Amino acid sequence: MSHGWMLFGFDGRLNRKPYWIGSIELMLAAIAVAGAVAAALNLTGRAPTAEELLRVGHPWLAGFGLILAYPAAALLAKRLHDRDKTGWLAALLIIPLEVETWLDPSGSVTQTPLIHSIYLVASWITLIVGIWFLIELGFQRGTAGDNRYGPDPLAVTPASK
Repeated sequence: MSHGWMLFGFDGRLNRKPYWIGSIELMLAAIAVAGAVAAALNLTGRAPTAEELLRVGHPWLAGFGLILAYPAAALLAKRLHDRDKTGWLAALLIIPLEVETWLDPSGSVTQTPLIHSIYLVASWITLIVGIWFLIELGFQRGTAGDNRYGPDPLAVTPASK
């Protein structure tokens, strides 16, 4: 299994161990970029204001979040395949998470009731689906044996005996 396939391919199945490894790598990348943006905004020796974070930091963080959405979707899709579910279910987490990120990066964008309502709905969907995916994808074993998405990644092949 190649690392490129794990983060950028949508075909096949992925068991829990590489799923967790890939997820942790994506989280660490997000934390590193957020830290770099915060450090860049703090070069003056003072903490950035909420307006500075929104004006300067938000485009960088939201853009990077959009870039990370692709490998996150690939990981989720392959793990869903291992559970014999369609990879399109990954959109249930990715889309509301992106909406949430773009609408309210610092808590100061939700000036209108409509935008605030959309943000809250996206946040609740992200939370509920995130908990479901944590249990379904993070802790439950994949389908034993072959399924419609490919062979069992934990199956012992004759070459590996």
